[in-house]
Amino acid sequence: VRPEGRTGEGTLLLATPEGHADLTFEIGEVNLDGGPTLGAARAGRDLPSGADPDATTTRDLELAAAPDARTIQVPGDVLASWNTGLNMAWGVGFTGNLWLSDVFANGDLCGFSGACTTHEFQVDGTPTGNSFEAPWVDAFHADMAYDAGRGWLWQVHVGGENGIYAIDPADGSVQDILTGSPWSDISQRGLAYDPATDTFYVGGWNEGIVYHVAGPSWATPGETLDSCATADPTISGLAWNPAFSLLWVATNSESDTIYLVDPATCESLQALSHPEPGFNGGGLEIDTVGNLWMVSQISSSAFLVESGLPNFSDAPWLTVAPETGTVAVDDSTELSVTVDATGLEPGVYRAQVVVQTNDPDNGTFVVPVMLVVPAYQQGINAGGSAHETADGTAYDADRGYGSGGYGYVGVSQTRRSAKAISGTDEDPLYRSLRQGMTAYRFDVPVEGTYRVDLGFAEITGNRAGARLFNVLIEGEVVLTNFDVFAQAGANAALDRSFDVLVTDGTLDVGFVAQRGDKPMVSALLVTHRPDLGLE
Repeated sequence: VRPEGRTGEGTLLLATPEGHADLTFEIGEVNLDGGPTLGAARAGRDLPSGADPDATTTRDLELAAAPDARTIQVPGDVLASWNTGLNMAWGVGFTGNLWLSDVFANGDLCGFSGACTTHEFQVDGTPTGNSFEAPWVDAFHADMAYDAGRGWLWQVHVGGENGIYAIDPADGSVQDILTGSPWSDISQRGLAYDPATDTFYVGGWNEGIVYHVAGPSWATPGETLDSCATADPTISGLAWNPAFSLLWVATNSESDTIYLVDPATCESLQALSHPEPGFNGGGLEIDTVGNLWMVSQISSSAFLVESGLPNFSDAPWLTVAPETGTVAVDDSTELSVTVDATGLEPGVYRAQVVVQTNDPDNGTFVVPVMLVVPAYQQGINAGGSAHETADGTAYDADRGYGSGGYGYVGVSQTRRSAKAISGTDEDPLYRSLRQGMTAYRFDVPVEGTYRVDLGFAEITGNRAGARLFNVLIEGEVVLTNFDVFAQAGANAALDRSFDVLVTDGTLDVGFVAQRGDKPMVSALLVTHRPDLGLE
């Protein structure tokens, strides 16, 4: 957590896998000369006998999805959601507005009922009134990708020749069709477009393979340039992040997980939760800043989910050093990460440090970084003078409460000690205390979730049971019959942290004596935490 104007540092450790040659790395840079490095093709898997290759979900296909070793590592916060009003939203395209295909009509797949349509929405869910029919569809029209240079929406055709159709969004007319072996030998589902190389990525759950396909400007449009198999084969949608040359892969399964993968190897680098899982995954597309549009088939809802990976290469509040370098076999190097919250509005900022290497088996590493800029942070060194900790956190000198400010409430006394305090490197925070107060009060500027960090050290007592008290935060008891000496001994730091929702503009930390000496506290730190979001 970094308040506005404060900086902080950390380190990352990058190690070379045993047996590989020296590697060089670049951070946050993309080489678009000739496109991404092509990896070796990998075999997928066949559909079970009798399975429908043109199904809209994997629910009834009895596919054995290979488990992915990575857990969900990015929250995937839902930034927007709304019901589309469509029968079954499936394909997703983004031109600045959102385009969705409706694949169900008159009780059947739209290709069989002859009523396939595609609809345009503003990002708040308001229909623009623009829509067109897709009479060329045999089963249904799946994921989309926008070709801004040509002004076309490309879309996967499920059924027929299983090609990729170029659609003019002005009137729905077909401008071009790409097919090629082996990718169009069976129907696919997901589609992404890389404008820098004029190539497509297409894939689906029938094989669990992502194909890299030549675009219209190539001598052999539709040619398979490369392919790889994903760890989770239930591919339903694809989206391309041009800033980092990485591929997002949506799936259709019980979890409907969305993965960030290296397009050359299909190695999973990151994972996001689907907001409404349960065989609901469909198309996928990236928005202007790098977040992801997706759908839920059952509720026919659209979701904008925070990806954590911006669609640009620079997060101005984040620096990493060194930016390039070499790591020898069996060696390692530290990367120093520095954040600077100067000028940032309160809120949660996410980025990812992307480390690209020339190691053929470990070409990309992704490390998520989250910066929380609170609207309020106030520390108090109870009974003592101002102190700044080693990480830059400021604690003001103790004071009585005044309206609009912060401080202690009630008749009280202070105690100080010159002895060393065990269990901490911040002795000045624990060599003083205030006792006997009824509360500490903080007038905070915004409603929301706050973290309260309390520090205690028993510098006057010498036995357990000599001082027992309760601590309340916003009227709720958080510590009962609290005995600092019994838990930590004399002259030893003891810390406790609590998260609380504040709705009245004032945060109260109350103290109630239970037995023996008066209640006491050594340090308090109150921090607004918009990332926690208690309700």
